[in-house]
Amino acid sequence: MADLYGLEASGLPPELVAQLAGTQGRRKIAETMLQRGMSPLQVQSGVASWTQGLAQLLNAYAGRKGIDAADKEAQGIADTRKRMVGEAMAEYEKRRMGVPEQTAPFEADTFPGEAPIGGLKTVTQKGIAPDREGAYRQAMVSSLPELQKVATTDFNLDAKNQQREDQQLFQKEQLKAQTEARAADRAAQNEAKIQMMRDQIASREAMGKDANDLRREIARMQTDLQREVKMAGIEAKKAAEAEKKTAAEQAKTEGLGAVEGLIGEMRGYYDSLDKAKAITSTERGGISNAMSALQTSGLGQIVGRTVGTEEQSLRDSITQSRPLLLNAIRQATGMSAKALDSNAELQLFLRAATDPALGKEANMRALNNLEQFIVNKGKKPTPMAADGAPMPKSSGGLPAGITQAEWDVMTESERALWKKK
Repeated sequence: MADLYGLEASGLPPELVAQLAGTQGRRKIAETMLQRGMSPLQVQSGVASWTQGLAQLLNAYAGRKGIDAADKEAQGIADTRKRMVGEAMAEYEKRRMGVPEQTAPFEADTFPGEAPIGGLKTVTQKGIAPDREGAYRQAMVSSLPELQKVATTDFNLDAKNQQREDQQLFQKEQLKAQTEARAADRAAQNEAKIQMMRDQIASREAMGKDANDLRREIARMQTDLQREVKMAGIEAKKAAEAEKKTAAEQAKTEGLGAVEGLIGEMRGYYDSLDKAKAITSTERGGISNAMSALQTSGLGQIVGRTVGTEEQSLRDSITQSRPLLLNAIRQATGMSAKALDSNAELQLFLRAATDPALGKEANMRALNNLEQFIVNKGKKPTPMAADGAPMPKSSGGLPAGITQAEWDVMTESERALWKKK
C-alpha cells in the first residue's frame, strides 16, 4: 500500500503503518463529528426541532468518544514501537557482545516426601560467541533509525580501535626487533672479545705464563652479557606496558571528547526546542508550557513525527543520543557495560538528560551532572544546577519516598509539589 502519511520513515513495520493510518482516518472523522456537534443549530421557520438538538448532542458525544479511542490506539502504537526499539537494541547487543556460558543449580526430580536423589545438580546453558559483523549487518538493514545510528557509531569505534591495536602491534614488533638487534650486536661484540682473550690465553700458556687474569675477565664479560640480555627483556616489557597505558589514556581522551561533543549537541537541541517553545520551561507561562507539554506527550510526538516537524526531529535526535552517550561514557571512564548498567545515578541522569518531556531546566541539570560524572571518573558527582553551579541540598531533609538523586534532577515547581505533601 502507498505510504500516504510518511509513516514508514519513523521505523514502524507495515502492519503498524496501516494501523496508524486507519487510526488517523478515524480521528479525522471523529473531529468532524465533534465539530458538527459544536456548531450552531440550523433553525428552520424560526423553531428548532428537539431532534436537531439531540442529533447535535449525539454528534458531539460520538466525536469525543472517537477522538479518545483514536488517541488511546495511537498511544498503544507508540508504546509498541518503543518496545520494538528496546527489544531490537537488546538483541543487537546480545549478538554483538555475545553471551557467556552460564551454569545454574537445580534439584533433581523426586517423589513427594522424599529427599532429592543425588542432591543438587547443575544445568549448563551454552553461551553465544560474539558476532560483531553480523550484528552490524543486521542493524544496518533495520527499519529503526535508532538502531542504525547506534550500530554506525559502534562500527566506527571498532574500526578506530582496530586501527589503534594494529598500530600498537606494529610498534611492539618494531621495538622487539630493535631490542633483539641491539642485543645481538652486543653479544657479537662480546663474543669477539672473548674469542680474542681465549687466543691470548692459549698464547700465554704456550709460553708458560699465567693466564688466570684473562679467564676471570672472560667470566666477568659473560656475566655482564647475561645481565644485559635480562635487562633488555625487562626494558622491552616496560616499554610495551607504557605503550599500552598510553593507548588506554588516548582511548579515554577520545571518549571524553565524544561525551563533550554529544552533550554540546544536546544542549543545542534543547536551546532550539526552547526557542521554538516546544519544551516546557520555568521561564515561560502556564499556557505556553501547556502547549509545549502537549507536543512532548506520546501522542504529540507521534503526530510530530508523522507530519515531519523540525521540533520532533530534534526530540528524536535527543532520544537517539542516549546509547551513543552510554558508549562514549564507557570509553571515557573505562567502566564495563555491566558497571554502567548497575550505576543508579548514571542511569537516572541519562534518562533525565534524554527525556524532553521533563522540561529544559531538568534536562540541563542532568547534562551538567553527566559532565561531573565523567570528571569524577564514574564516582558520585556533585549535583549541578541548570546554569552549571552546584545544586544546593534540600533543607529540612528529603520528602518521604524521594532519593537525593531524584531530588537533584527535579525542577523547582516539582519540588514545591513534594514539599506540600
